[in-house]
Amino acid sequence: MNRLLAALCCLMLASSPFAVAQDKGAAKKAPMTEKEQADKKKAMTNQAGMCAQKSQQNNLKPGSKEHHQFMNQCLHEKK
Repeated sequence: MNRLLAALCCLMLASSPFAVAQDKGAAKKAPMTEKEQADKKKAMTNQAGMCAQKSQQNNLKPGSKEHHQFMNQCLHEKK
């Protein structure tokens, strides 16, 4: 009986870090408001337009592999 109790205590102590680690993920960022979503969408649209203009300036044909690669790189650049 004492061994069973000791084993149970050891098991509880060993699993406690996992229980604490699960609580850290509970504090998530609040969802965006409609205004924040609209602002983000507008910024993304502006960025896509700027990248498309740059693509035209570089004489890249829309739909080509080079155009696709350029747009992908341009849209994912950090400002």
